[in-house]
Amino acid sequence: MRIGFLVDGFNLYHSLKDYQAFKKICVKWLDIRSLCNSYISEFGRGAKITSIHYFSAHARHRIEIKKDPNVINRHQTYIRALKTTKINIELGIFKEKYSKCYRCYKCLKNFEEKETDVAIAAKMFELFHNEEVNYITLVTGDTDLIPAIKTCKSLYKKDISVLFPYKRSNDAYKKHVAKAIKIKGDRYEKHQFLPSITASSGKIIKKPKSW
Repeated sequence: MRIGFLVDGFNLYHSLKDYQAFKKICVKWLDIRSLCNSYISEFGRGAKITSIHYFSAHARHRIEIKKDPNVINRHQTYIRALKTTKINIELGIFKEKYSKCYRCYKCLKNFEEKETDVAIAAKMFELFHNEEVNYITLVTGDTDLIPAIKTCKSLYKKDISVLFPYKRSNDAYKKHVAKAIKIKGDRYEKHQFLPSITASSGKIIKKPKSW
Protein backbone atom coordinates (compact mmCIF):
# COMPACT_ATOMS: atom_id res chain seq x y z
CA MET A 1 0.00 0.00 0.00
CA ARG A 2 1.40 3.36 -1.11
CA ILE A 3 0.15 6.11 1.19
CA GLY A 4 0.15 9.86 0.65
CA PHE A 5 -0.21 12.03 3.77
CA LEU A 6 -1.81 15.46 3.28
CA VAL A 7 -1.25 17.72 6.29
CA ASP A 8 -3.45 20.72 7.07
CA GLY A 9 -0.67 22.86 8.56
CA PHE A 10 -2.80 25.38 10.45
CA ASN A 11 -5.13 22.77 11.87
CA LEU A 12 -2.07 20.90 13.14
CA TYR A 13 -0.40 24.11 14.37
CA HIS A 14 -3.34 25.08 16.57
CA SER A 15 -3.41 21.55 17.93
CA LEU A 16 0.27 21.89 18.85
CA LYS A 17 -0.53 25.16 20.61
CA ASP A 18 -3.29 23.46 22.60
CA TYR A 19 -0.97 20.69 23.75
CA GLN A 20 1.79 23.18 24.48
CA ALA A 21 -0.58 25.25 26.66
CA PHE A 22 -1.66 22.12 28.50
CA LYS A 23 1.80 20.62 29.11
CA LYS A 24 3.85 23.84 29.22
CA ILE A 25 6.36 22.34 26.81
CA CYS A 26 7.24 23.50 23.28
CA VAL A 27 6.22 20.96 20.63
CA LYS A 28 6.07 23.19 17.53
CA TRP A 29 9.44 21.86 16.28
CA LEU A 30 7.53 18.77 15.13
CA ASP A 31 9.08 16.21 12.79
CA ILE A 32 5.98 15.49 10.71
CA ARG A 33 7.51 12.62 8.73
CA SER A 34 8.55 10.88 11.93
CA LEU A 35 5.05 11.42 13.38
CA CYS A 36 3.36 9.99 10.27
CA ASN A 37 5.74 7.03 10.25
CA SER A 38 4.78 6.26 13.84
CA TYR A 39 1.20 5.56 12.67
CA ILE A 40 2.07 3.55 9.54
CA SER A 41 1.40 0.20 11.26
CA GLU A 42 -2.26 1.28 11.61
CA PHE A 43 -2.67 0.80 7.84
CA GLY A 44 -1.62 -2.82 7.65
CA ARG A 45 1.32 -4.89 6.61
CA GLY A 46 3.30 -3.56 3.65
CA ALA A 47 2.04 0.01 4.04
CA LYS A 48 4.63 2.67 3.25
CA ILE A 49 4.69 6.43 2.85
CA THR A 50 5.05 7.52 -0.76
CA SER A 51 4.79 11.27 -0.17
CA ILE A 52 3.87 13.86 2.45
CA HIS A 53 2.40 17.24 1.53
CA TYR A 54 2.29 20.09 4.05
CA PHE A 55 -0.25 22.86 3.37
CA SER A 56 0.10 26.20 5.11
CA ALA A 57 0.52 29.97 4.57
CA HIS A 58 2.81 32.69 5.89
CA ALA A 59 0.95 34.89 8.39
CA ARG A 60 2.40 38.16 7.06
CA HIS A 61 -0.47 40.16 8.55
CA ARG A 62 0.92 39.46 12.03
CA ILE A 63 3.99 41.49 11.08
CA GLU A 64 1.87 44.27 9.59
CA ILE A 65 -0.17 44.67 12.75
CA LYS A 66 2.97 44.22 14.89
CA LYS A 67 1.56 41.33 16.86
CA ASP A 68 4.48 39.05 16.18
CA PRO A 69 7.29 40.43 13.99
CA ASN A 70 9.24 37.16 13.99
CA VAL A 71 6.39 34.86 12.96
CA ILE A 72 7.49 34.59 9.32
CA ASN A 73 11.12 33.87 10.20
CA ARG A 74 10.10 31.05 12.54
CA HIS A 75 7.74 29.55 9.99
CA GLN A 76 10.34 29.72 7.22
CA THR A 77 12.88 28.06 9.50
CA TYR A 78 10.39 25.29 10.26
CA ILE A 79 9.65 24.79 6.55
CA ARG A 80 13.38 24.44 5.87
CA ALA A 81 13.49 21.77 8.58
CA LEU A 82 10.56 19.91 7.00
CA LYS A 83 12.26 20.00 3.60
CA THR A 84 15.24 18.07 5.02
CA THR A 85 12.83 15.12 5.39
CA LYS A 86 11.63 15.48 1.77
CA ILE A 87 8.21 16.85 2.65
CA ASN A 88 6.46 18.74 -0.17
CA ILE A 89 5.51 22.29 0.85
CA GLU A 90 2.30 23.80 -0.52
CA LEU A 91 1.80 27.45 0.52
CA GLY A 92 -1.45 29.41 0.31
CA ILE A 93 -2.23 32.97 1.36
CA PHE A 94 -4.07 35.05 3.95
CA LYS A 95 -6.67 37.52 2.67
CA GLU A 96 -8.31 40.49 4.32
CA LYS A 97 -11.83 39.85 5.55
CA TYR A 98 -14.18 42.59 6.75
CA SER A 99 -17.06 42.16 9.15
CA LYS A 100 -19.42 44.51 10.93
CA CYS A 101 -19.52 44.76 14.71
CA TYR A 102 -23.18 44.86 15.75
CA ARG A 103 -22.31 46.52 19.05
CA CYS A 104 -20.33 49.51 17.82
CA TYR A 105 -21.32 49.26 14.11
CA LYS A 106 -17.73 49.60 13.01
CA CYS A 107 -16.29 47.67 10.09
CA LEU A 108 -13.55 45.39 11.43
CA LYS A 109 -10.66 44.01 9.42
CA ASN A 110 -9.54 40.44 9.99
CA PHE A 111 -7.48 37.92 8.05
CA GLU A 112 -8.50 34.50 6.81
CA GLU A 113 -6.37 31.72 5.41
CA LYS A 114 -7.40 30.96 1.84
CA GLU A 115 -6.74 28.18 -0.67
CA THR A 116 -5.69 25.44 1.76
CA ASP A 117 -8.87 23.33 1.60
CA VAL A 118 -9.04 23.66 -2.18
CA ALA A 119 -5.32 22.85 -2.49
CA ILE A 120 -5.69 19.72 -0.34
CA ALA A 121 -8.73 18.59 -2.33
CA ALA A 122 -6.92 19.20 -5.64
CA LYS A 123 -3.90 17.23 -4.43
CA MET A 124 -6.12 14.27 -3.49
CA PHE A 125 -7.44 14.10 -7.06
CA GLU A 126 -3.97 14.60 -8.53
CA LEU A 127 -2.36 11.81 -6.49
CA PHE A 128 -5.10 9.30 -7.33
CA HIS A 129 -5.42 10.35 -10.97
CA ASN A 130 -1.67 10.03 -11.58
CA GLU A 131 -1.62 6.74 -9.61
CA GLU A 132 1.13 8.10 -7.36
CA VAL A 133 -0.59 6.54 -4.35
CA ASN A 134 -3.40 4.09 -3.75
CA TYR A 135 -4.33 5.38 -0.29
CA ILE A 136 -4.52 8.86 1.22
CA THR A 137 -4.42 9.93 4.86
CA LEU A 138 -5.53 13.44 5.76
CA VAL A 139 -4.04 15.05 8.87
CA THR A 140 -6.84 17.45 9.77
CA GLY A 141 -10.00 17.94 11.76
CA ASP A 142 -11.65 20.18 9.16
CA THR A 143 -14.90 18.71 7.79
CA ASP A 144 -14.83 20.99 4.72
CA LEU A 145 -12.93 18.20 2.95
CA ILE A 146 -15.74 15.64 3.22
CA PRO A 147 -17.28 16.47 -0.22
CA ALA A 148 -13.86 15.96 -1.86
CA ILE A 149 -13.43 12.66 0.00
CA LYS A 150 -16.80 11.39 -1.20
CA THR A 151 -16.08 12.33 -4.82
CA CYS A 152 -12.55 10.88 -4.77
CA LYS A 153 -13.81 7.58 -3.40
CA SER A 154 -16.56 7.44 -6.01
CA LEU A 155 -14.24 8.19 -8.95
CA TYR A 156 -11.15 6.20 -8.00
CA LYS A 157 -12.47 3.47 -5.69
CA LYS A 158 -9.57 4.12 -3.29
CA ASP A 159 -9.55 4.36 0.48
CA ILE A 160 -9.00 7.56 2.45
CA SER A 161 -8.37 7.88 6.18
CA VAL A 162 -8.10 10.78 8.57
CA LEU A 163 -5.54 11.33 11.32
CA PHE A 164 -7.04 13.83 13.75
CA PRO A 165 -4.57 16.19 15.44
CA TYR A 166 -4.69 16.33 19.25
CA LYS A 167 -8.05 17.70 20.51
CA ARG A 168 -9.50 17.67 16.99
CA SER A 169 -12.06 15.12 15.84
CA ASN A 170 -15.42 14.99 14.14
CA ASP A 171 -17.88 12.12 13.93
CA ALA A 172 -19.01 13.38 10.52
CA TYR A 173 -15.88 11.79 9.03
CA LYS A 174 -16.55 8.27 10.30
CA LYS A 175 -18.96 7.13 7.60
CA HIS A 176 -16.77 8.49 4.80
CA VAL A 177 -13.28 7.20 5.71
CA ALA A 178 -11.67 3.80 6.12
CA LYS A 179 -10.04 4.80 9.42
CA ALA A 180 -10.35 7.72 11.82
CA ILE A 181 -7.37 7.86 14.18
CA LYS A 182 -6.76 10.39 16.95
CA ILE A 183 -3.20 11.61 17.52
CA LYS A 184 -2.27 11.39 21.17
CA GLY A 185 -0.59 14.51 22.48
CA ASP A 186 2.45 12.68 23.81
CA ARG A 187 3.34 11.73 20.23
CA TYR A 188 4.15 15.38 19.63
CA GLU A 189 6.79 15.20 22.36
CA LYS A 190 8.27 11.97 21.00
CA HIS A 191 8.62 13.20 17.42
CA GLN A 192 10.54 16.46 17.64
CA PHE A 193 13.44 17.49 15.43
CA LEU A 194 16.85 17.76 17.05
CA PRO A 195 17.65 21.35 18.14
CA SER A 196 20.07 21.62 15.19
CA ILE A 197 19.58 19.96 11.80
CA THR A 198 22.03 19.79 8.91
CA ALA A 199 20.45 20.36 5.49
CA SER A 200 21.77 18.60 2.36
CA SER A 201 23.53 21.87 1.46
CA GLY A 202 25.48 21.61 4.71
CA LYS A 203 23.63 24.57 6.25
CA ILE A 204 22.67 24.26 9.91
CA ILE A 205 18.99 24.81 10.73
CA LYS A 206 18.37 25.70 14.37
CA LYS A 207 15.17 25.53 16.37
CA PRO A 208 13.87 29.08 17.07
CA LYS A 209 14.78 30.25 20.56
CA SER A 210 11.29 31.51 21.37
CA TRP A 211 8.06 30.15 19.96
